[in-house]
Amino acid sequence: MNSSYRPEIDGLRALAVLPVIFFHGGIETFKGGFVGVDIFFVVSGYLITTVILKDIENKKFSLTYFYERRARRILPALITTIIFTIPFTLVLLPPSDLVNFSKSIISSLTFWSNFQFSNEAGYFATSGEYKPLLHTWSLSIEEQFYILYPLFFIFLFKAGKKFLILAISFIIFLSIAFAQWSGNLNFQYPFIDEEFLFYSNSAWSEFMMPFGRIWELGFGAICAFLLNSSDFFINVKKNDWKMTFFTILSLIGIFLIFLSFFYLSRDFPYPSFHTLIPTVGTCLLILFCQKDIFLQKILSYKVLVFIGLISYSAYLFHYPIFSLAKYAKINFDNLFYIYLIPLVLFISFLNWKYVEKPFRKKNKSIKTLLIFISLTYVSLILFSFLIYKNDGFDKRKKFILPESVAESFLRSEKGRSCLNVNYIHLKENKDKICKIGNKDKSKVDFLIFGDSHIGSFYEMFDKFGLDTNKKGLFVGYSGCPPLLNVYPMRSDQKERNCYKLNKLITELVDKEQIKNIILISRWSYYVGSNTFDKVLNLITSKPRRSSNIYESRKTFKKGLEETLKFYQKQGTKVFIFKEAPYQNINPKQIYYRSFVSNKIEFKKNLRNYSTTFDKHKKIQKFLENIFNTSKNNFKNINLTNIGDFLCDDAKIKCLVGNEKYSFYVDKNHLSTKGVNSISDRIIEKLSLKN
Repeated sequence: MNSSYRPEIDGLRALAVLPVIFFHGGIETFKGGFVGVDIFFVVSGYLITTVILKDIENKKFSLTYFYERRARRILPALITTIIFTIPFTLVLLPPSDLVNFSKSIISSLTFWSNFQFSNEAGYFATSGEYKPLLHTWSLSIEEQFYILYPLFFIFLFKAGKKFLILAISFIIFLSIAFAQWSGNLNFQYPFIDEEFLFYSNSAWSEFMMPFGRIWELGFGAICAFLLNSSDFFINVKKNDWKMTFFTILSLIGIFLIFLSFFYLSRDFPYPSFHTLIPTVGTCLLILFCQKDIFLQKILSYKVLVFIGLISYSAYLFHYPIFSLAKYAKINFDNLFYIYLIPLVLFISFLNWKYVEKPFRKKNKSIKTLLIFISLTYVSLILFSFLIYKNDGFDKRKKFILPESVAESFLRSEKGRSCLNVNYIHLKENKDKICKIGNKDKSKVDFLIFGDSHIGSFYEMFDKFGLDTNKKGLFVGYSGCPPLLNVYPMRSDQKERNCYKLNKLITELVDKEQIKNIILISRWSYYVGSNTFDKVLNLITSKPRRSSNIYESRKTFKKGLEETLKFYQKQGTKVFIFKEAPYQNINPKQIYYRSFVSNKIEFKKNLRNYSTTFDKHKKIQKFLENIFNTSKNNFKNINLTNIGDFLCDDAKIKCLVGNEKYSFYVDKNHLSTKGVNSISDRIIEKLSLKN
């Protein structure tokens, strides 16, 4: 194998990084520009395997030296990028975003950011544009590979090269099969309406997770083995059939890569079999685009090679620059890319010349490297903790919210005091139950019961009771659906907290002869309909038993039926409040970002960031069918759709708030002010039994 420098590989790197930059810059032509990361994965797998094979053949492989070279290559440039970004974040980022940024500093430095970001908004989510270090997810995967791969390689190499290749091939097979499965599964999540789609709570089934990506690095490794072991790939002569064959396959390779840039998009499940397009194309170029082939000469052009050389720095710097520009409200319209992309390349060049190159030189002692890394790591981690402990420096004048808005994010103290009480002893201690309205009456006219979402309704129902001379009871427990014979799977929801509480409520209704019960809950939380926040509290019909969406929905149907049947038998009217629309972004972040804008921009932001009515409908589809069926089967049910009051008349947007206050405390809990803003419309729907 010819192990000399291959300039075409740097040209290939240029082809990888430029579409990524264009994609993140918003150039719609490169709708598949994100696949540049896949090209990097294949190239990395090829280069690392080549290095290890070469060192082993020369009997000079050293794990210590391998990790040292990786550290020299990766860490200084990454550290510099973070240091460069920090001053701008302190000026531009609102407190909540700054706290999140501090977490991403630590996760990026520890190569764990792919796990962190996978548990937040997706890679393609609009909110991802406001995470300056989001792109480090791919770097984390590569570093996880660099740490584990040589250990795996050395261990299996002892059994023979063929055995090692078979092992890598087997992992590739499993990984690509998993990528196809998880890619399609994740692709369906936001549109879940099939009862038989099982929920997988596996962290691996994500866009940014290593097991669905490792096959791409494996493809590169196989390329290295082929070039190392076969004479077929050397001694290609001009006017030889081999030359023609290599040229054709190289052209197919470049075609596949460009096809992926313009054909693939965020609308495809990814990673999946679709990812084979750029990975196979990259492999074809690595294997067949060799010296004297005209495509090799094109990829070896000085401009492309230069961009390839600075590609790592360009990848590191482009996303923070674009993200910070959005925070700064920079809008160059069509000139946006003309100004920012050259800036990215210029800063990348400086970083490559004055940081990357010097630290990669062997004359830069390992001691110097270790001191630099240790000091910067400690400093950055301490600084991150400082941001976290100070709530994102929320006292900065620029980000102090108007009093009315700030107050809307405070949860109702009275409502909270009625939640999560040890209700198990209700029989012995009735005083544990919160009373609302005319508390002096002996007869209880209505009962409010539900999960944490009832908290914001306390003031409204208290006033309603006082105005109508009615007495109410107010009982709630977080994560507990107000349904009979169900067991939530959340770790803090033991049998005694929910199952028994529902039983106690029925006994209370029976004993007190309560004729009106109002059930308030985040219903979608228990049936797997809302996977946008990647947190589900599935329910089951038996304690301490695992569940999936199918069983959870089956249990929900049965629980609702048994609940309504019981209350109908008691002659109790049941008011079910459908949940408020789930918001895309934490409302506090929206207000922080919006208040630094002018009034027109502020209103625009509120509307743009608010969830859509269509998304709300998709989340509620299963529940809508269930509730409507129940209404037809039971005469004692009354449905109140909170979403109707929070979504505009055109049924396009479900607003997060207005200029004076937020309707929400977080993505799903309404604020007291939000409830009060629609209280008149809710009261109109209430016709309590006497």
